[in-house]
This record gives sequence, C-alpha cells and structure tokens, in this order.
Amino acid sequence: MKYLLYHLLRVTLGVVVRIFYRRIHLVGEEKIPSGSPVILASAHPNSFLDGVMLMYLLRRRIFTMARGDAFLKPRSNRILRSLGLLPIFRATDADPRESVKRNSEAFDETYELLKRDLAIIIFPEAIATPEKRVRPIRKGTARMAVDMVKRSDFMLDLHIVPIGMNYTFFGAPRKDLMIQIGDPISLLEHKEAIGEQEARFVNTLTKRIESDLEGLMICAPTDHDSELDLALELVRREFPSDPLIQFDRSSSQFKLEKQVSERFQDPGLLSDLTGKVREYARDRARLGLKEFERYNAPKRAFHAVFFIVTLLPALLAGSTHGWTLSYAVRSTPGRIKHELFHDSVIVGILLVGIYIMALIFFPIAFVLYSWGGILIYWMLRWLIPVYYQDVEIWKNFVRRRAWIAKSKKDPGVMSELERKRKDLIRSLIPLNE
Repeated sequence: MKYLLYHLLRVTLGVVVRIFYRRIHLVGEEKIPSGSPVILASAHPNSFLDGVMLMYLLRRRIFTMARGDAFLKPRSNRILRSLGLLPIFRATDADPRESVKRNSEAFDETYELLKRDLAIIIFPEAIATPEKRVRPIRKGTARMAVDMVKRSDFMLDLHIVPIGMNYTFFGAPRKDLMIQIGDPISLLEHKEAIGEQEARFVNTLTKRIESDLEGLMICAPTDHDSELDLALELVRREFPSDPLIQFDRSSSQFKLEKQVSERFQDPGLLSDLTGKVREYARDRARLGLKEFERYNAPKRAFHAVFFIVTLLPALLAGSTHGWTLSYAVRSTPGRIKHELFHDSVIVGILLVGIYIMALIFFPIAFVLYSWGGILIYWMLRWLIPVYYQDVEIWKNFVRRRAWIAKSKKDPGVMSELERKRKDLIRSLIPLNE
C-alpha cells in the first residue's frame, strides 16, 4: 500500500501514452544491468514527464529523485513518495544547513534501495528546460554514486546508465519520443581511482556523463532551435516511420535526426543550412502548404485500407475520450504560463479524464450488459489510439491532395519549391553519408 499511487499510475498510463504520443522509440534497454543496482542519469527536457515515461516503459522497479522543496508539506510528501519519488535538495530548495541534513537522510534511503538492486532516476542537469540541448552537468550524480559504493566498502556493484530523452516538440500532444540508453559505467571498475584521487574521479565521471548524454541527445546550436525543428520535420516527412507502429526499438529515426543536428553543429555549414531552411519554409508558407509524409505506394494503400476498416469503431471510441485531450490542449497554455509544464499538465488532465469516464461508463456498462459490457468498454478504450492514427492518416491525405492541386494549378512555382526541397534534403542528408 505504501506505493499505491505508483502502481495505479503504471496501470492507467497505457491508454494515455498511446493517446499523447504518436510514436515511442526505446533503444538500448538491454544495456541496463539486470540484477544490479543502477543509477539512471537521464537528460531532463520535459519536467515530470521524463521520470514518468521511464517509470512506465522500463521493465523494472524504479524510483525517481525530484526537487526537495516539493516534499516539505506532509501531505505532498506522502503523495509524492506513494508515486515512487524521493527528495533531493538543492542549495536553493531550503536553508543550506537544512538541505545538507535532509540530503543525508535521502542518501541513506537511496542506499537502502540500491542494496535491494533497484534503480534510481536522477537528473544530472538539476533543472528541466524544454530545449534540444544538454545543460551543464552538476557533480551531484557522481558524488552520490561514489558515496554509495564507499558505504558498501566497494561491495555494491553499482552502475550509472546515461539516458537521452528526445522529444520532437514540446507543449502539445501527438509527438514522437526517442529514448536512447547509453553504455553502463561501472563504479567498481574505478575502485583504485576513487581511493587515490576521489575529487579528480568525480570531475572525470561528471564529464563522462555529460559527454555520453550529448551523444544520446539531438542538440540544437544556440539560437537556432526553430531552424533545426523545421529541418527535422522535413526529414521526418521525407523518411517517415509507419504511423501504425507506436512502439519501436529501432534506432534508425534517432540516427537520421542526430545526423541532421550534427550538421547544424558544424560552424562551416550552419549559415548555409539555416538560410536554406528559412527560405524553403517561407516559400512553402506563402503557398499555404504543409509537409506530408511521403509513403511509398503499397504502404499508402495499406494505410487507406486501415483507415476505412477502423474508421467507425475508432470514431466511437474517440468520441468518448477525445474531448478530454481537446480540453487539455485548449486550456493548458492559458492557465499554465511556463511551457515546461504544459506536457505534464496535459497528461494529468488525460489521466483524470480516463478516471472520470471509467466512473461514468463502468456502472452503466455493467448494468446493461454485465461483465460483457465492461469488456466492450475496455476494448473501446484501446481503440482510442486508433482514432488518432486515423485522424493523422486523413490529415496526411488532405495535405498531399493540396500539394498535388497546387502543382496542377501553378506547375512552375511548385517545380521551384520541389527543387529547393530536394536541395535542402541533400544538404541535410548527403548521399555519401
């Protein structure tokens, strides 16, 4: 009962995740050592959602460290701990002396969990920022890891596993999430370094974590986030993944987008790339066109059949819950000013909506059709994601038709736009690479 909310959240997140995300790529889970204590050092671009998604997707018991000031009130402390959260106090979260005392207690609790071979998520950046870049890494993660193995007299086989969290955009649903899990770092392999020069090892380990995270993240150059976002959208549409596959363990999409971001990091290419991206985006917007996913013919036909076959049952399922997502998207920006929390609030509203709909429809379904009615209701719930997939297939069809119609009406202008598009794609993804 101590972690009731944790288990309830895991059970109910299934439908919400399939509604909120268009696709999730989880790559490298096999790198996380099984049967050993692990510190998951994760990038932190999306507030509460980063820990929630790792908790839901990774197949092991996980606790997450969160900012300590949220635990100061007794009721908040009980709720957060029931969700599997642990407090970690920064110097700004409380009085410095009080922070040291509370962190000592938190480290004691963390050590007991690690002795049970559990996993702890910690965010080395110490602050969440909705950006495509890695913030400077603090030394706290390395210090905590060293403290844990020293407490055990180097008997604790502790590993640090870096994790990249890559969101295609922030503040709205139907995004892609690419989770890249890096190679584990064994603390026991560095026993001599810790014993001889602990402070130097902490610095080295901190730099290693930062370097690994940068390799696992799609990073934008400073002040060029919007241009990189436009370039990545173009590449996603040109080389689309199948929209009917929501969970994927392939790294192909990440490698493609990482290649694009690395070209933006090249000072010799940045000016030319940003200029081409702006020009193409401006010309396309002037024509009132949007990018569409360029599927091959057999896949396009399959998607059309899927759309037709699933349309009516998916519409029925979507009509029972679609209003929740619509309300969340409309109301969140006006009530929550900071974009950092928009995704977390939308997911929270979706969860509440599912609980409310269950309270309404469960009794009705049971009264009318007994247990068969409840089974039908659960089947409809799992059709809700299909509703959103149908919507996206339809939107892609409309965008394609608009592009074709404009090409027939003004072939010269569209031929020039296509030329710029192909030239930009060649600049982003050179054929010889």
